[in-house]
Amino acid sequence: MAFWNKKSLFDKLNKYFKDNNISIDEIDEAYSFELSFDKFNLFPYFKLNDDELNIIINLKKDSNLNNKLINEINLKSKFFTLKNKDDILYLEYNTFVDSDNVVDVFTKVISSINEFEKELEKI
Repeated sequence: MAFWNKKSLFDKLNKYFKDNNISIDEIDEAYSFELSFDKFNLFPYFKLNDDELNIIINLKKDSNLNNKLINEINLKSKFFTLKNKDDILYLEYNTFVDSDNVVDVFTKVISSINEFEKELEKI
């Protein structure tokens, strides 16, 4: 897809953020925002590459990761996969979107994090 589609997708997400009073920051061709929970905050970032939406949430740098907890979260999560790379624990989701569904997909994916908030507190 062309640059125009990427701009159109970002414009729709940007309108969603403005309508919901969520501020986003641009960092190295990615966009970051804040999610607040009772006991912690997360700072997801997303990238739009043509028609692909990538959402990543860095959680913790840790070399002693509990594999049982990782599996628990991966089984419970509808969208995200909990991964470990270079002792960085992070959630990742990748999907294809278009201008008709980008806001709906984004909203569902981000709100799904609430479903496994208790497990994230254990990390």
